[in-house]
Parts: sequence; C-alpha cells; structure tokens
Amino acid sequence: MLYNKDYIKKVNNHYSALKRRIKRHGYELKDGLVVKECTNTGNGFHFHFHILFDGSYIPFYELQNMWLDITKDSK
Repeated sequence: MLYNKDYIKKVNNHYSALKRRIKRHGYELKDGLVVKECTNTGNGFHFHFHILFDGSYIPFYELQNMWLDITKDSK
C-alpha cells in the first residue's frame, strides 16, 4: 500500500496535535527535528516518524498515551 496525500495530511495533522498536546500538558518543547519515513521490510509499507526534540523529559507512557489518544489506533 502506498500512502496517498490524504493519509500524509492526516499523519501531519496528528503530529501537529501531538506537539500542541505536549505543550498543553505542561512540557517544554523548544525546537526539534522530525523525519517521516516509509519503509517496506517485506511485510508491506510502514509509515513512521523519527523525532528529536529539545525540551523537558516526557515519560514514555505519557507520550504513548497522548499519541494513542490522537490517532485512536497507534502506540
């Protein structure tokens, strides 16, 4: 499955929502770098992010829960 423009737009909106939610939960988010990658390891395509940001520490479970709440289906 190749990802269409609507899917990419949805994922970008999810990422923007995550940044807003991080700030709303009181975490500092100064700057960052995000690389969006689509790979195929033989089991189909997998779209994911590599994110490096400058800010306060966010416990993994909180970040995971924020992302799941935004996407409704992805940890």
